[in-house]
Amino acid sequence: MSIYGGSGHIIAGGSHCVSSSNSLWLDIVKTDHKVDELGINFSRSMVKTIGNGCSTRFWHDHWLGNEPLKSAYTRLFRLEQDKDVMIYNRVLRQTPSVVSDAGWVQDPYGQTRCELTEINNLLQALTFDSSNEDSWRWTLCGNGVFNTKVLTELIFSKMFQTNAPTNCETLRNNFIPKKVEIFIWWAKRKRLPSFLELDMRGIDLHSIRCPLCVDELESVEHSLLSCKLAKIIWDKVYSWWDKQNVLHQTFEDIYNNNDMNSEVGAKVWQAVKWVCTYLIWRNRNQKVFKLSSWTPPNALRLALYACELITVAIFAAFYVCFS
Repeated sequence: MSIYGGSGHIIAGGSHCVSSSNSLWLDIVKTDHKVDELGINFSRSMVKTIGNGCSTRFWHDHWLGNEPLKSAYTRLFRLEQDKDVMIYNRVLRQTPSVVSDAGWVQDPYGQTRCELTEINNLLQALTFDSSNEDSWRWTLCGNGVFNTKVLTELIFSKMFQTNAPTNCETLRNNFIPKKVEIFIWWAKRKRLPSFLELDMRGIDLHSIRCPLCVDELESVEHSLLSCKLAKIIWDKVYSWWDKQNVLHQTFEDIYNNNDMNSEVGAKVWQAVKWVCTYLIWRNRNQKVFKLSSWTPPNALRLALYACELITVAIFAAFYVCFS
């Protein structure tokens, strides 16, 4: 119940999900479409390798061709009596293998007969192995075994590549660690787990006020821009760079790197702002999860000191690379 929701279930095929309430499992399943938007064919990357054919559905599972047969041969699928029939019960294992003529609502003819012929032609290259069970093969990895590390690297490479799809906004700055780039990417999409975001997703919390200042509701913008602690840190950072601190209203003030004269200088200034944003959120998490003995002065000194060190390190790297 806690995973599927009240009466949530996944309809065979994986392309349509139904739930009467919020469901953690359904949210996970739906992420395959978000991965596809990055240019990774994840939703169709799991393919069945046929052994005896006893555990693979003839129409719904992806085992023959480039997609499930119910999607590739829609007219013939409508004539099927048993939509959930297994391969073992639908294919005559002979040489060559063919689809059984039994089990149709009516005999295929015309276009449906052509579709049946195409399936039989594809079956000629298939060999059944009655001694082994059916298994899954992940096509995005050379050994066919699903690997979270490989998928993570694929996602990151698509997220931060310069020629990513136009509907996938990317962020890239070589002066900062990848974890900061990922954090900024999530922050700009307003997907950080602030108390207000969690409350909007139906998660019950003791309070949704900012854990640092306790003055306002904790949205992502408040935590990183308008919280009292955040304002003090931003004032200090801007003073280091001898720049006038403007009141941050949106994330564009942080992500924009066009407020410097040179391209390299703008990139360095952008890196400092991104790292500062990351450190503000990290100290917020230390307070929320009690990862250390946290008090506002200690957190402030830690954030300012870290920002100062990173600023110096960036300038040192810049001097070595471009001097």
